[in-house]
Order: sequence, then C-alpha cells, then structure tokens
Amino acid sequence: MHSLGKDVMTTPAAFPGKYLSLTSFRRDGSGVATPVWFVEADGRLLVETDAGSYKVRRIRRDPRVTIAPCTATGRLRGTPVPARAELLPDAEVARVDQLMGRKYRVDLLFIKPIRTLQAALRRRRPRGTPVVLEITPSCARAATVKVRTTAEPRTLSAAYERCRQLHARHGRTYYLATQLLPGWKRPHIHALYGFVRYADEIVDHLHSTLDPPAKAAALTTWGQHFFAGLRGTPVQDPVLPAVLHTVRAFNLDVGDFEQFLASMAMDLTIDGYQTYQDLLGYMEGSAAVLGTMLTPILEASDPPAAREHARQLGLAFQLTNFLRDLAEDHQRGRVYLPTQDLDRFGVDRADLAAGPATPPVQALVAFEIARARTHYRAAQPGIGLLAPSSQPCIRVAFQLYQAILDQIEQADYQILDHRVTVPRHRRLTVASRHWAAAQLAARAERRVTITTPGTP
Repeated sequence: MHSLGKDVMTTPAAFPGKYLSLTSFRRDGSGVATPVWFVEADGRLLVETDAGSYKVRRIRRDPRVTIAPCTATGRLRGTPVPARAELLPDAEVARVDQLMGRKYRVDLLFIKPIRTLQAALRRRRPRGTPVVLEITPSCARAATVKVRTTAEPRTLSAAYERCRQLHARHGRTYYLATQLLPGWKRPHIHALYGFVRYADEIVDHLHSTLDPPAKAAALTTWGQHFFAGLRGTPVQDPVLPAVLHTVRAFNLDVGDFEQFLASMAMDLTIDGYQTYQDLLGYMEGSAAVLGTMLTPILEASDPPAAREHARQLGLAFQLTNFLRDLAEDHQRGRVYLPTQDLDRFGVDRADLAAGPATPPVQALVAFEIARARTHYRAAQPGIGLLAPSSQPCIRVAFQLYQAILDQIEQADYQILDHRVTVPRHRRLTVASRHWAAAQLAARAERRVTITTPGTP
C-alpha cells in the first residue's frame, strides 16, 4: 500500500532496461505510448524516457498514475501529467520473465515492490496464466494493489480486436482513413495490417532481446503457423485467426503473403540495396503486395487494372516511409535508399545518422521525393476503379501520405534530427473533407430491393 502523493519506492535493480510502455493522456482522451526505463536517483524511483525523466508521484484509479517531469536527480521541473502503464511488448516478455524467474505476463509493474509482487504471483497464479494488476482505491488517501489471474480470450472477435489495436497504435494515418470505410470492411483491413505489423515487430522492434538468428526462427515459425492455418490446422495465436478468416472470406492470393514474409526475412540479412531495381525487388514483397491484398476488400470494378495501381500505391507509401524513417532505419543498421543514389549525391551511410542533414543529404532526399511522386501519379487512376464506398478512404490515405512528403519539403529536408509527421489538425481536416462522400456512398449501397422468382 502506498499513500497518495508519496513517491512510489521499489527496487530499481529489478528494472534494468526499456521494457514497459507508458501512455500519457491528452484532454480529448487520446494517448501516446512511450517506452520507459526505471532508474534511481537520490533514493527516488524515476521513469526514464527518450524525452526525459519523470518521477512517479501518485497512484490514480483506472489504472493510471500521475508522473511529473523532473531532473536526473529527481527534482521536479514541471506539472504532473496523467499516465497509464500498458501491456509489455511481446518482444520484451522474455526479458522480464527471466528477471522474475517465472513465466508470466504483467500488465502493470511499477506499483508494488518487486519482492512482494513475486510472492503474490507465486501464491495465486496458475502456471502459464497472464497476470493483471488492479489498482483499487481503499480510502481517500491510499490505494491497494490486487493481483488477479485472467486468461485472454482466444475468440475470432478478440483476434480482430487485437489487429484493430495494432493498427490504431502503429498506423495512425491509414487507421484514420479506414474510419471512412463501411463498418463491415474495416475489420478485414485491420486484420491485414495486424498481420503486417506483427511480422514487422518480430523483425524490427528496436528493443528486442532476440538476435537476428532468433528473429529469423521466430518469423519462420510464425509463417509456418499461418500457412498451416490456411490448410485447416487450428492455430493458437493472438492475431492469425482474424487474418486467416479474412484470407478465406476474400480468397486472397496466398502468394502475396509468401512474398511479404520473404521480404521481412530479407531485413534480417540485407542492410542495403545497390540499385533502385534491387530495392524494387524488396518492395514488391514488403509494399506492393499489400496493395494487391487490399484490392478485393475494397471491391474494384476492374480487378486486373486496379491491381497494378494498387501495387504502385504500395510502392509510393513504402518509399515515403523510407524517407520519413531514414535516421531510425540507420539506427537499425539498415539503409534502404540505393547505394547508387547515395554515390550520385556524394552521401556516405554515416551521413544518415541522426543529426542535421548536410546539403548532399538534402539533395538526395529531394531526388527520392520526386521518385516517390511518380509512383503516386501512377497509382491515382486506380482510386476511381474502387467501389464508391471505398474511394474516400483511399483518397484520404493518398493525400495524407503525400502530405508527409510536403512536410519534409517544408522542413527543408531536415529529417534526420526528428521524425516528420503530418499535424493532427491537418489529418482531421483532410478526413473531414471526404466524410460526407463516404456517408453518402455507404447509404447508397444500402438502398436495395429484394426480388424472388415469380415476383411481378
């Protein structure tokens, strides 16, 4: 039990590394997740993030805490803000399991001293069952921690919900666009995004404890489970049931999934591409096939023609992501922009590390933006081939991804010292412009009549 308003004390040595996600909440209820460390300074427990240090100040209900910005020595330097601890990322579960000496998953883990928590888990947890920590106020000035065991649901609807959450958390731009789709289409889009993101997390999680061979093995095993599921084998996986359901519902091309997983595996062994043609070979699996996967769900009037435009849109989105994430990919030891292009502008791989972009780097980025826009132009005619109820979604995604390129240009190509994003107000403005068209198209699809044989 800890009194409200007091610092939460625990054993900092039990938290050596980035393994927890902390969500700060805005007034509108939206949240931003940030990976955190726990560190000790002058006997205080601090929460260390990429943005600075925070002191755990209060325990609040539902299950949230208030954290306050502070200096490295624990001195407060700002106003406390509400926050919430979230589920451990899958890639980090093994590390915490090892630290605790038991196999379990913890949702909230900076409320109770570690030894007390371990004792509670050993007493009350059936082996292999996830653990949820509840914060329950016991009086006006104190809070208690309860441990309850619960098994996560493994139903089809739960799998779709996990995919939706993955999409909402990691794909804000396209997730916003999908809100303009008819309700029955959205879960299938989320399922495909969940498949893509889950594989990407295996390969590219910056703080994963797995080495490349272990990542390759995990990716291979996961892919095998997916293809076994297509053959009718029951799968016990958080997201695959939704993906398999979507594949069967729309008779999606299994070859697209094979190409995607092959490209993901390439990320574990290849750190660069000599020419743009070489890069296109990678992007065919990592991006182009994603467009072709979506086409049946979006209901194209001319599927063969729409398929090529969808490929081009996938390539355009992928190249945009490469430019936006240039410094982050370099941190992973990977440079997607072709070596031939770097040589053309006199750019060395080391020049792409985080920091101010040099004039040669700026020229290189401008060149790649022009190349990306050629893919956007090739993709644009395909939007008109989609069902009217699908067009507003793709138009919003199309405009918002191009807006990332606009933001890079407005920043004078300085993209190595910060991640360029489209401001929230602009994203909402673009989406609102197409909202009415989406509603009208959805209503039009519901204006149907039923006729039976013999009806006059």
